[in-house]
Order: sequence, then structure tokens, then C-alpha cells
Amino acid sequence: MRLIHYLLLIPFLAFPQGIDTLNLPLIRIGERSVSVGEFLERYELTPQEGKQSKGNKFNKMENFAYTLIAEKLWAKEAEALRLDTTEAMRISSEAFEKMFIRDALYKKMIRDKIEITPEEIKAGMIRNSKKLFVRYLFSEDREEIFNLYELINKGVPFDTILAESPEAEEQISPVEIVFGQLERSVEDSLFNLRLGEHTAPIITPDGWYIFKLVNKQEQAGIFLDPEHDSYKDAEKIIRLRKEQELYAEFFAKFFSKKNVDASFEPIKKLSAAISDVISARINEEKISIVKPYQLDAIDIVLIKEKLGSSNLGYTIVNIEGKIVSVNDFLLEAAFNGLNIKDPGPEAVFRDVNRLMRKFIESELLALEGIKLGLKNDPAVMKDLAVWKENYLYQALESLFRDSVKVSDEEARYEYDRIFKEKLFPAQLNLFRIYSKSAEVADTITRKLNSGIIIENLFREYQALMPAGIRGGESGYFWVNEFGQAGEIASRMEVGEVYGPLKIGDEYLVFKVIGKKSEKTELPEKSFQEVKENIKSEIGFRRLKSKINAYTVSLAVKYGFSLDLKLMGQLDPTGINSFAVRSLGFGGSTPAVPLLAPNYEWFFLYLNTIQKMNP
Repeated sequence: MRLIHYLLLIPFLAFPQGIDTLNLPLIRIGERSVSVGEFLERYELTPQEGKQSKGNKFNKMENFAYTLIAEKLWAKEAEALRLDTTEAMRISSEAFEKMFIRDALYKKMIRDKIEITPEEIKAGMIRNSKKLFVRYLFSEDREEIFNLYELINKGVPFDTILAESPEAEEQISPVEIVFGQLERSVEDSLFNLRLGEHTAPIITPDGWYIFKLVNKQEQAGIFLDPEHDSYKDAEKIIRLRKEQELYAEFFAKFFSKKNVDASFEPIKKLSAAISDVISARINEEKISIVKPYQLDAIDIVLIKEKLGSSNLGYTIVNIEGKIVSVNDFLLEAAFNGLNIKDPGPEAVFRDVNRLMRKFIESELLALEGIKLGLKNDPAVMKDLAVWKENYLYQALESLFRDSVKVSDEEARYEYDRIFKEKLFPAQLNLFRIYSKSAEVADTITRKLNSGIIIENLFREYQALMPAGIRGGESGYFWVNEFGQAGEIASRMEVGEVYGPLKIGDEYLVFKVIGKKSEKTELPEKSFQEVKENIKSEIGFRRLKSKINAYTVSLAVKYGFSLDLKLMGQLDPTGINSFAVRSLGFGGSTPAVPLLAPNYEWFFLYLNTIQKMNP
């Protein structure tokens, strides 16, 4: 699977009819349309089983189109049911909007202001063609480093001083320095040295250094061709440096004079409530606290109940005239992922204070973007619409999930049926790594693609897995016991890897490590041992049936169209890709909302239409 850190995704897509094709409507649902560009972006960046298989590219695109249509239909119905007015949707929509506004502000105030001259490119390429080999003296103490500098200037050999210094052990071989590795000021000092020369003492975040140039390598020829790798490398380094400098300049100036008033008492009460709720759950459920505890929906409900409506309504902070209540601060913090390392009252208070500082910074940046009109920026509006529709779809689907109940009697009937027929479904054995973070899922998948085996990655990331969720080897289970993941894995071969798959609030990456065909042996487990698994399997089948039927009813209600002729002209890469979008001023999100395959409803829809129009 290819991993991409999302900046601009459109260029890697293939369009036989040029860029104008991107804006053509491919799907229509009432007044809403999905352009070729949106479809391809979602298709390319959604992992799918069998995507790289030759000969079924059109079928894969068609199935994904019906999956996307289902999302849009459910979102439209969720709006009709006014689910967009719920507190959860309000908070999530506002959080996404502010996130995209900040990203647009970063682009406007920093990225778009970067200018690189041909002279800078040439100078960068000259440096990029060189490798410097240096030795250094180091001290955290200014007086000591200047004393050493004085000794060198008086004729004491550099290497003699180094031999008596503790840092000599780190310099068995000279240290290699290349363009872009160090801060610009340090780099300037080193690249201006002649062989055998040394720098004056240089201050860095670590301490003081004196460098000596002992060797230099230089490539022959400078290619001032924008398509040459050396040109691109130099431009990338220069652009990154200018971006960092513009960011530092903007940050220092922007936050110098802002009117913010945070209230101590509400912060203290909120911290105490969080501490009490987490401590109680840890004790009752015997949750390990060796890793940060991430609050879930149950915790938020308990915290709100503990605080009560009056405390939730208190103003926790006033940011440039914008009043933020305890309730809204808590919900947005939970939406962004609220992690607590230590459930003790004082530790939680420190965590909430740190969170408040970050929240204030983010709010000030979003307010600045709104002042500059970025709320109406086309890119912001497009991104918000895509994510809001996905969240509306999830909100409505969650009502269906909550409505599916399976009794013990039904589970017993299913158990007896299987026992009587001595039928065991196919079994799978998966190796699983869960993550709460798209960033971590990104890193895990990237490392898998580099050849690192999943078992080693599990040991590396086990401490970061969500509380209460076990990863690693699943052991053999019936193919229908594991919901969407089991269904996908059933179509995979042993050794194949899939992911990330979004399951609730988690991301799952798994590898198929074993498969067994259907059995007709007598069951080895009692009803009590497999009851919950059977109930899960029945619930999944029932939920899937209800979702398919409901999607058909929405398709009939709202109507839709898919331009199959236009879709046949598209030529996606066929590579399984997953991208994390790095956002301006910090933060990240999956480049597109992830969707599990959901296209079987379309075949039921065709039957329904035929019956309606015999």
C-alpha cells in the first residue's frame, strides 16, 4: 500500500481528457453532485481488497461509486431528520470548519508568501552537491567553550583537545554534513570553511559547538533543470526553510497582543470531574494505566452528569470576545482526542491547562481566518461539506447499530442449528494492530510496506493501542464473527495485509496469517463459550440487511444517477493508497473520510425498480 502525506493529491491522478474532466459531474443525487475529481480522490485514497488485481478496475470503481452514493443518500436523509442540529454534529462541524480555516490561513499567510529566486536555487544546488566531514568540540557552558576556542587560536591542535573530550567517543569517524541538515546559520558557517579551518563557538539548542572541517566531497556538474532530482531536492530544502522562517515570524507577531481571559474555577471543576470519572472506570474495569487513557463517549456522558447543567454552562474562557462554555470546551477536546497520562487530580489539572493553551491558540487562529473571509474559501467549503456528509452518514448509521438487538434465545437457536448440521463456517486467523490515530496508522502501514513484519510492529506500538482493546494474533474465529474486517479478510490470501480500516473511533491494520475451510465436525465449544460471538454474527447480518434495505428505500426516495460512460474514461492508478493530511498550524486528519465497502444494496435496488416498473 502506498502512503502519502497529503498536500495536493490531484496531480498523481490520471486524466485522459485533461484537467477539465475533474469538474464534470459523475454522480447526481437530487441537487447534489459528485465531480470526477471528488470521486477519484476518494477512490484512490480508500484502501480496498483486490484493488491491484488486473482486469477488474471498472468493477472496482463501480462498486466504490455505489458505496459513495450510499454515503450521500444517508447524509441527505440525516439532514431531513435534522440530525445536523444535534449537539454532537454541531461540535464536529465547527471543529472541522475551524480546522480547515486554520489550514487555509496557513496557506495564505505562509505557504503562498514563499518566493524562491533562481539565484537561491543555484546556491542551494551548489551546496547540495557537496558533503562536508567535520569533527566538533561541545560544551553546555559558554565560558568553557570560549576557553577551548582561545587555546585553539593560541596553537593547541584541535585534535589534541578533542582526544581529551568526552565527545571524542562519538567521533570515531568524522561526522557527515549535507545541505539542509542543520540550521541555516550553522550551515553557513560550515560551508564557508576551508579544509582544516574551524568555526568560532556556535550556540544551538543543545549547547555550544566548535566545528573543524576535515574533508569535503563534491559532485561534478550542476544541472539547472527543474526536472532534475538535484534541482528538486534543493528547491524542497529552501522552501521548507523559508516556510519555517515565515511561520516563526508570523507566530511571534500574531500572538503578541491578544485579549484572552480563562477562568480558573471552571477549569478546576472540570479537571476534578475528569479525574473522578477516569479513576472510577480504571478501578471498576481494571484498565491498565501504563499508557495514556483516551476518554470515550461513555466518559464524556459521565463527566457531564457529574458537572451538572449549571457548571457545564459556565464560561471557561473568553477569546477576543468569543465566549466558550465548559460544555463546548469539553466536547471539542473529546472530538480532537483527550488523552490523560495520570488520572490523579493534580496531573489532570495540568493536562487540562495545557489543553486550554492549545485550544486558545487554535481558536485565535480560526478567528483570524474568519476575519479574513476564509470561512467562504471554496477549498474550506468543499472540505467541510465532504466531512460533514460523512459524519451525518455515520450519525444515522449509529442509530441503526443501536437498534439491532439479539436475544439469547436467537443465539441458542443458531447454535443448535449449527450443531445439528455439524456445520462450521470458514475460519480466519488475523494479526491485528489498532490505533486511535490516523497518524499512527499511517506510520504502521508505511513501515509494513518497507518490509518490517507486522509482529515486530505490534510490539513497537502495543503501548499506543486504545485502552481495553487487544491486538496481536486473534486466534481462529468464524469468518462472520469479526464484522466488516472478517468479511474483507475472507476474500484475502494468507500473507496479505489490509488497512487502515476505520472501525468506530479506531483504525485497524491486519494481516491474514491463517485460513481454514468450512468444517462439518462437531463443535468443540459450549453455547456459553460462543454465545457472544454468535450474537455478534447474527447482529452483523441483521444490521447489514437493514442497512441494505434502508439504502434501497433512500435511493427510491431521492433518486440518483451514475455516468458509467464517463467513468469508463477514467484511469485510476489501481494502487492501494492511504494518505494523512498534514494541516497548517498543526494537526492532521485522513486525507479523505474512509468508507467500508457498501455496494450490495444496489442489486436489491435493481430488483425493487423492476418490480415497481414491470
